[in-house]
Amino acid sequence: MIGKKNIVFGLVFFIFTASLGIMMVNNINGDVKNQNDLRKTHVGELKTLKIDNYEKDLDKLSAADIAKASVDGVIALNNYIITRQEKVNDIKAQPHAHGNLESLLNIVIGILLGFLAVSRLFKQLISWAFILGTLLHSGMMFLSTVMLHVFEMTPDSVVLSAVMSLLETGAGPVLILLGLLLTAVASIMGFRSEIVQG
Repeated sequence: MIGKKNIVFGLVFFIFTASLGIMMVNNINGDVKNQNDLRKTHVGELKTLKIDNYEKDLDKLSAADIAKASVDGVIALNNYIITRQEKVNDIKAQPHAHGNLESLLNIVIGILLGFLAVSRLFKQLISWAFILGTLLHSGMMFLSTVMLHVFEMTPDSVVLSAVMSLLETGAGPVLILLGLLLTAVASIMGFRSEIVQG
């Protein structure tokens, strides 16, 4: 069965994306924790000042000192929010979500290929379009995110960076769309209500 490789690939890639997503979030939690500690310190200081009626060591604080403490608190809070959004949400919203979705898409296509009465070559073309499209799209997203957020590496070469971007945003999605188009054509040509033998 030609779609078997898509089903196996989809299941393995799903396990990979789910577990790697957890690892990536855990690895960047240190940055978020550091910003959260700073937020707690500065905002806690503001809260203490308010409770103590803006006195420190029994001396009334000047307007400039209160303003400085307020600015420090707002900046610490803002840095915490930005760090959390940029690091955690980018990972969940891009490679993690795309990887999970494309894994499930491969599983569905693998099953669907069993119900299509078209040539083996046509089925192989559909099958490999989805596998390669997934690797070049969400696979490259994972590679970029791991390099940037986990290992704090950036592609120093302009050429390497351009190639990764082209694969991630160009070749991968195009292959998946091509696979969807070919699947639609194959379904029109030879969809059967039971699994096709041979």
